[in-house]
Amino acid sequence: MEAGNRIRIEPNTVLFRSPTAARDIYSTKSNVKKSQFYDALMRKDSDRNTITTIDNVAHAKRRKLLNLAFTEKSLRASAVFMHKHIDRWHELLASDDGEWSAPQNFAEKADELVFDILGDICFGKSFEIKEPGENAIRLVPHAVVKTLAFIYPVCIR
Repeated sequence: MEAGNRIRIEPNTVLFRSPTAARDIYSTKSNVKKSQFYDALMRKDSDRNTITTIDNVAHAKRRKLLNLAFTEKSLRASAVFMHKHIDRWHELLASDDGEWSAPQNFAEKADELVFDILGDICFGKSFEIKEPGENAIRLVPHAVVKTLAFIYPVCIR
């Protein structure tokens, strides 16, 4: 990377302007170590996951396990479920009468979509939370988001 593609804006911050910078910095073969900041995302040591694991050897073991589940074949197979839900979501969001709809919270709508997709992929049945009408578990994805925001206050959106 040439010198014009990086600038130090303060003592602990360097900005990179290069298409390869992200790969050079964050790839598994990079010469960079995650900072202790990631420890702030955990309440206890058993909360470690691929994001919060700082040790490169432990991280490699976790990634190896995840790579077994997220093969190209499995991701292609899940695309069918995702397309089905996203197409239906678009139908629900679109107004047929040509008029403006009532304001909607898209963060909540996206949570509902993701929850339905995950239910279909992980459990073989959608929770149908994005669908109109009564649903006994409609508040679950929002409760999950609120719980995560409470447990990990750094991640509040």
